[in-house]
Amino acid sequence: MTDQEFYTVLGYLSNPIRETNIEVELPSQRQTRFISEYASWTNNHPLPVNTSTAPYYVWPVGTNKYGLEVRLYFISNNNMPQILDAMLEPRKIQNRPGYENWERRISIKNHIIPFLQKGFVLGREQDENRIRTFVPAEFLANFENGYNL
Repeated sequence: MTDQEFYTVLGYLSNPIRETNIEVELPSQRQTRFISEYASWTNNHPLPVNTSTAPYYVWPVGTNKYGLEVRLYFISNNNMPQILDAMLEPRKIQNRPGYENWERRISIKNHIIPFLQKGFVLGREQDENRIRTFVPAEFLANFENGYNL
C-alpha cells in the first residue's frame, strides 16, 4: 500500500458515517505487554477501564486463547477505496453475531495497528480531529478524498 492509499483509507474510516469500531481480545498473560504496546501505538491514549467486555476484553486465566486478536468493524458504501477491499475478511462481509450494524471487518492486526498509530483508538468513538493531527500536510488531500467518499 502506498502512503497516498493509506491516507485515503485513513480518511475514509475517519468519517463518522463509517461508525468505525476497534476491539481487542487477549488472554490475561498477554495483557501487560498489550498495555505497553497500546500506549506506544496511541501516544498514551487511555485504555478502557472495563476489561470484561468489548472493546477491551481480557480472557480469564486458563481460557484456551492464544494471543492478541484485533478487529476493526465499519460501515461501507459503494465508494470504498479499492485497497481497503483487499484488507477485508476473506468472505468480504462480516457476520459475527451481535455485530449486524457493521457489515465489514478487518481482522489482521498488522493492518489495524497503523490506524492506531494515526489516532484511532479502541471502541466506537473515533475522534476525526485527533486523527487529522497525525496526517502529514503532504497527504492531507488524500485524507480528505477518502473522508469524502
